[in-house]
Amino acid sequence: MSFDSTLQIVVLLAVVMTLFSIIFKRVILAKQTTGGELSDYLFAHSKSTGGLDGSTTMLTAIASNFQTANALFVGLWFGYNFGFAIAVLSLFFASGVWLLYYLVRDLSDKQKKAVLQNKLLPYERIFAPENKRYSYYIAVLIYLSVIFAAVTEVWFGSRMAADIILPIVNAGAEPKTASADLLVPLTAALLAVFLLVYVYFGGYRAVAETDRIQTALIFAMLTILIVGVILNTASNLADWSWGSFTFGVGNFYSNYHYMISLFCGGIALNVFWQLVLPTQWQRAAAANSAKTYVDSLPGAGLGTLLTWSAPVLIGAMSAAANGATAGGVPTAFQGWLDLASAETFGSYVTGIVVAVVLGIAVAGIFSAALSTADTSIIIVVTKLVQVNNWGDGEFDLVRRRASMIVFVVFLLAGFLYWLDPPIDKLIFAVSTAQLFFAGYFWRYIKSGGSRLIDDSGRAIATIVCFAAFFALALVVNLVPAVSAAFPNFGFWLPVIALFIGVWMSNGLSGHED
Repeated sequence: MSFDSTLQIVVLLAVVMTLFSIIFKRVILAKQTTGGELSDYLFAHSKSTGGLDGSTTMLTAIASNFQTANALFVGLWFGYNFGFAIAVLSLFFASGVWLLYYLVRDLSDKQKKAVLQNKLLPYERIFAPENKRYSYYIAVLIYLSVIFAAVTEVWFGSRMAADIILPIVNAGAEPKTASADLLVPLTAALLAVFLLVYVYFGGYRAVAETDRIQTALIFAMLTILIVGVILNTASNLADWSWGSFTFGVGNFYSNYHYMISLFCGGIALNVFWQLVLPTQWQRAAAANSAKTYVDSLPGAGLGTLLTWSAPVLIGAMSAAANGATAGGVPTAFQGWLDLASAETFGSYVTGIVVAVVLGIAVAGIFSAALSTADTSIIIVVTKLVQVNNWGDGEFDLVRRRASMIVFVVFLLAGFLYWLDPPIDKLIFAVSTAQLFFAGYFWRYIKSGGSRLIDDSGRAIATIVCFAAFFALALVVNLVPAVSAAFPNFGFWLPVIALFIGVWMSNGLSGHED
């Protein structure tokens, strides 16, 4: 590694640490705000400050919806392989936020509070008291999915940060001694330490206090990506292909069976995902009122549309100017990396400036990962508190349990890195089963938050079907032999789960406790 590249790494890391020292200051302030109150730690509900205001609720939604796995990494991958045409899935994801707004806006104030401000997730609320024991079986699988969401954030956040740092580390070095196998675990460890600070000191209050900064970093990172891909394509405009921009380099037409399956499954997942997304319900409970949360949804949908579309656009531009082979993920920062290593007048200063820019980008990637991972872990901790009936007196115990979960997430992220499953299959494996409950939650919302399942036979059938979809989604998407035998079936599973869930919930009406 040359002197210049060493200095660039030092500057890049200094920028990341400086930005996060500012963020950590707010996290420590969040700890002081909680004052040992579990309600503030878990839901940002302080006796002195109340819950989240409208703008914070909206920004928290945008930041936590923009996941490094689902939005950034997948967006780049899809845009590169299938072009900007696939950005329609971003529109469908944002429409899911607006669908939720449509469902709750006409409820009475009492019904809105019952639906949105309950500390229990709807997965447990839909069961009548006499069937409460059945909800525990579902809860186990749901919270496993929530933990897995945190794992994917640590994994993908680490991979993308390593994609920026690795070329700088190897610049001028012969042989290229650094490798992703070494760098990704190091970035994952750094990300896990940041996550530990969030979880131990601030909990959900940390998310609330920092998402204004983190949302700004996410938008800055996306802007840097767009400028970077423009720099990278400027010298290749003669080779620009509008066909590749629109449909990517992944044989859009000849691979139509795959594309039809992906579109149908993706539309089903994206439109109805907000109804079944645990972090959405945690966020709703954190708002200072149900009305505040409802009013934040239109803006959250627009911000989600912008942040989800940008990576697809960047991937499509990379394909248009530099299209090579399908299956790859473009290095969207390559334009900046080339600028950093260019032998030009003022290259020393340029290299430092680029290192600062890329440091901001890494901070933005970490911010996206941390917002979702922190919220996911706090959801699991909330359940531990409810099961054990812990109160404010066990505040330190709760924080220690949360810290242990961070360690487990770090280890599982390492296992996922070793397993290295196909990204599209992984997303469908994690998300498919939960879509089974979309029909139930639709009726739960329209009933004003009342219990739905008061019959033990229907409760058992619900559990069996959900468990079957949970297992089937994992096997079909992640077991290579099964995935090869049924190559596109995993993409159709969300459609099937949605249809069966709607059919099984048909005729259910709400019952007061």
